[in-house]
Amino acid sequence: MHFAFAYVPVNEHLAVICELLWARSALLSTSCRQLLADMLKAIGAPCDADRLAPMVFSWPLADAGDMPQDAQTARHMLEGFVSRRLKLRAVPYLLILAEQSAHLLFPPASQPHTGKLHVHPHFPVQVLVTHSLHAMEAVRELKRSAWQALQPLKQALAEAASPDQLPRM
Repeated sequence: MHFAFAYVPVNEHLAVICELLWARSALLSTSCRQLLADMLKAIGAPCDADRLAPMVFSWPLADAGDMPQDAQTARHMLEGFVSRRLKLRAVPYLLILAEQSAHLLFPPASQPHTGKLHVHPHFPVQVLVTHSLHAMEAVRELKRSAWQALQPLKQALAEAASPDQLPRM
């Protein structure tokens, strides 16, 4: 099993997890960075592509030593990676852009609800899953369905940024 994800903190409301093409030194390509920046701007979370700071998790780990390489260990390590990111900078919303590996970001008994905003079963965050950046680059028609899927997140972010949404005392 091989996979890679980039965790991208965006602002105080949103972080993004992008499925990457697997390589020992996987990275978020310049074109995918720009596509992500354009998507973020479109949903009301503008971010300069050059300022996106992805943190990459690749499996199997390069320095795993004698660590088991099975699916359960992979999920456990990935969950720990995401958990640490969310503890360092908690956000209420998480956008997951993934195709083949999206299921690894959820417990085995829980499958992601593609195109629907829902609470993650292990993290205190609302999640929306849609197409990966690489898939949208390869098949441009996927951008339309991704845009439709992003609408609940766009609305939630607009409400979160609204002055009417100040915490009540």
